[in-house]
Amino acid sequence: MRSFNLGLSTAAAVSALLCCAPPASAAPAGNGTYTVTVVARNTEQSVVGDGTSQGSEITVAQDLYRDNQLVGRNVANCRIARTVTADNSRDMQCLGTFVLADGDITGQGRITFTQAPTDFDLAITGGTGRYRNASGWIHGHVLNDTDTQLTFYVFR
Repeated sequence: MRSFNLGLSTAAAVSALLCCAPPASAAPAGNGTYTVTVVARNTEQSVVGDGTSQGSEITVAQDLYRDNQLVGRNVANCRIARTVTADNSRDMQCLGTFVLADGDITGQGRITFTQAPTDFDLAITGGTGRYRNASGWIHGHVLNDTDTQLTFYVFR
């Protein structure tokens, strides 16, 4: 079984953002809106339960990189909520915190886990410090078994 990848991976946030760079280097997408892309690399992972049945939990820790420089970290937890699907995928509810130099960003949402890597989107549900009024979403694109590209669309 391939490694589980979250960014928000939870998500899990689950899961980063403006973090990675000072505001001047984030790409403004509009009034109070920033777009930032980082790569989340798994550093630790644990599974409670069998990892495939309802109620199983997957916890991941990830380092966040921008331009090959470490800019933060992510901790995320996902619980399998649905296992009965036509394509044998599993729906997970994920919650992640992205720890950055200027504060944290939290994200949560559903990630569908299949045998093949799939993209996912998580909601930005808040934050601390510079991100205390943040909202928006995080788009995750799985690159390989350990790396997920995360693009944060942050509104403040």
